[in-house]
Amino acid sequence: MNGKEFTSSLLCGLICGIRGGEIAPTIFIGATSCFVIGCMIGLDPTLAAAIGFVGALASVTNAPIAIGVLGLEAICFSGEAILYFALTAIVAHIFSGTYGLYHEQLVQKQPLKIHIP
Repeated sequence: MNGKEFTSSLLCGLICGIRGGEIAPTIFIGATSCFVIGCMIGLDPTLAAAIGFVGALASVTNAPIAIGVLGLEAICFSGEAILYFALTAIVAHIFSGTYGLYHEQLVQKQPLKIHIP
């Protein structure tokens, strides 16, 4: 998908009034921002959008393993994407800590604290 196709499908979706609740805007923000960054730095834009999808969703749901698997299932990339999705989901989860969309979600243990001297 090139930039014109992506932009036209985005505008069509916005004009038609597609609603998404909590998750669809999160997916949109992650995928769109990484699509643009991927275009700027020379990375495959579709892979960059998929990585943004996984990272944004993993950070707001606090479920990195499930979202990594969801990325493989929903995006259907080759086996090399497994490493990218897993790394993105874990890093996004570490940086988000216990914050997410669902405040009622129970946290069984404190998140990993990284100390950088």
